Amino acid sequence: MKTFKRLTIGFKIMSALTAILLLVIGTSVATFIMQKNRISDAIFAELTLINNASRVVLLDVIDGIQRRTIDFSSDGFIRDATQEIVRTGKQEVIDALGEHLKKNKLALDSAMYGINILDRSGTVVASTDAQEIGKDGSQYVKELQSEDFIFGATQVSDFIATDSFGVSTIALAVAAPLTDKIDGKRIGTLVSFIKAGSVADALKIKSDLFIGIDERYASMNLFLVNKDGYVIDDQFFNGMRLTRQADIATILQCSSQKSYTNAQGDEVISAALCMENGWTLVTEISETQAMQSIEETRQSLIYLAAILSLLILGIIYLVKKRIVDPIKVLAYAAQRMGEGDFDIRTHIGTSDELGDLSAAFNDTAEKLRDSHIVLAKKIREVTEDFKKFKLAVDGTSDHVIITDMNGAILYANRAAELTTGYTRKEIIGSTPALWGKQMPQEFYKTMWSAIKEQRKSFSGEITNKRKDGQLYVAETHISPLFDEQNNPYGFVGVERDITRQKEIDKSKTEFVSIASHQLRTPLTIINWYIEMLSDQQGAALSEKQRQYLEEITHASKRMIELVNALLNVSRIDMGTFMVDVEPLDFSLVMDDVLKDLSLQIAQKDLHIAKNYDRSLPRINADLKLLRIIFQNLLTNAIKYTQNGGSIMIELNKRSSSITISVIDDGFGIPVHQQNKIFSKFFRADNAREKEPDGNGLGLYIVKSLVEHSGGRIWFISEENKGTAFHVEIPLAGMRAKEGSKPLAA
Repeated sequence: MKTFKRLTIGFKIMSALTAILLLVIGTSVATFIMQKNRISDAIFAELTLINNASRVVLLDVIDGIQRRTIDFSSDGFIRDATQEIVRTGKQEVIDALGEHLKKNKLALDSAMYGINILDRSGTVVASTDAQEIGKDGSQYVKELQSEDFIFGATQVSDFIATDSFGVSTIALAVAAPLTDKIDGKRIGTLVSFIKAGSVADALKIKSDLFIGIDERYASMNLFLVNKDGYVIDDQFFNGMRLTRQADIATILQCSSQKSYTNAQGDEVISAALCMENGWTLVTEISETQAMQSIEETRQSLIYLAAILSLLILGIIYLVKKRIVDPIKVLAYAAQRMGEGDFDIRTHIGTSDELGDLSAAFNDTAEKLRDSHIVLAKKIREVTEDFKKFKLAVDGTSDHVIITDMNGAILYANRAAELTTGYTRKEIIGSTPALWGKQMPQEFYKTMWSAIKEQRKSFSGEITNKRKDGQLYVAETHISPLFDEQNNPYGFVGVERDITRQKEIDKSKTEFVSIASHQLRTPLTIINWYIEMLSDQQGAALSEKQRQYLEEITHASKRMIELVNALLNVSRIDMGTFMVDVEPLDFSLVMDDVLKDLSLQIAQKDLHIAKNYDRSLPRINADLKLLRIIFQNLLTNAIKYTQNGGSIMIELNKRSSSITISVIDDGFGIPVHQQNKIFSKFFRADNAREKEPDGNGLGLYIVKSLVEHSGGRIWFISEENKGTAFHVEIPLAGMRAKEGSKPLAA
């Protein structure tokens, strides 16, 4: 350091000049690079605009084809003829429809070269080319098998290789559903075929338009790439095969500038635009042509660097005296203040910005000194509040722990010690596995997925083991903790020991089971004597006595129904009921239950409509359980539908299940009570008012049986307009189960 101070001022000036010249040269080079990047960015922006404009053109072409296909699918003759072909298969109708498609539809759009009509299974039933009839066309309508696909929607395929209509080419297939004009159900699918060259030609026209506007675009190449990375252009078609594959690195970096050597060996600047359907628009322009103006810029930068060097030599002295030295004073003062010396002050008397900065620094130091005093007071207050919070959490009866992202426990309250039997010293640093690991692996997988991957809270019942080996049941609630940037940094878990509560619930269920079982015997005897009295002939009983007997009979039946329902609920809750499965025809079982309920249906003059899927398979199920499900759904529909009303019963086969639907136009369920409809003993207000009889257990039993079978139940209801209950049973059927008792029918 002393050697440097003894150096001459001339040496220092020369050293400074050398450094400045190097800086100027570096600045010139950096400026040149920035200019080059700016030109490249500007070209990329233009290419991006061209891509966006081309995307609009491409989407207009596709939209036109879609609208044309939708227009064809709305043709009444096509719908009616298709429906007739599906129903009868008449050859004259097939020929008439094919002729109509060829003369009246195919001729309307030069881009189309063929039209097929498919039935619901995907088989071609009519076509502009008779050779197509009978072929499997389902590959074009995979997404149209859903009932949700309604009239007005279309499906556009990727560019596919096809030899349909006697032509081997690359094409687009555009499909639209054909629907019944009365009930709206789908009867088939119309598929139109468009040569890929027609789509590529639209982009060529757009590219030629840009070339005509500005010669800069003479070397521009605009092309479309399909989902598999192949270029869609007639010159790259070889029958049913695409021959040129685009640079994968290009199409994988949509919205990013990319320079590379293209297939022709030219260095290009490229912009790629990824479309929602998986296609990519790529625009390339020659990098050599794009950078023609950069040489002029480089010469200008050399002259500018020389001028800047001269100017810098003139101001370096002033910079040192008027700026560098005062800044050193300020830097030293700032360092002292950072070390806690809030009494430090600067004295720079210039009237420029450095003088203002010195005054501002002194003012800031004054304010920081005052803020430091206030902050110290706040820290003391927050510390006191935290101590109070910790005391509150430690005093709560619920087991509370806090962990890091890996589950290592950072905090545990006093209740955690009492619940698990482990001391806080044993708990801190370990994981909840210390008292856990009693649940199936799937439970923990679901829990971690919710709190760590989905960043949601998780709640549920969990079985854990205390230190002494005793198992206990707890309600657990685990939530992720987030920092100010919304990044998770740990979890908080709360447990409540409900072992005693579960034992009480089990005792209640066992009591109901025992009581219900004991009540069945005297009720059976009472019912037997009632039947004996009812069978008496002659004048043994007066009219009044017979009326009393009918009331007793009705009350006895209600009592037996209630006892059976209570018995079923207890066996379901305890899991003691048996399931004995056999292959069953659901339609026959439904008709059998309807026959049992025919008297109630006739008394209310109800109209019953049935719609059974003819393809229903026989499903493994317990006949008694299936009858309980059907009988409860039908009994509710009959009971809560006004006289003269209608009930629709549907049995439909889905891809992996059978759906049972019971739809009525009855009283409906109030909106504010719909979330309680599957609860034990619950009946809606309007149901109790209009039908006093009922125990509120039927739907609870149905839901339990359906869910035990791996299915689900749901409903749609509007008060005073009706209710639609839907039950879904897997095609795999009900699971057989051993048990001590069957359910009471």
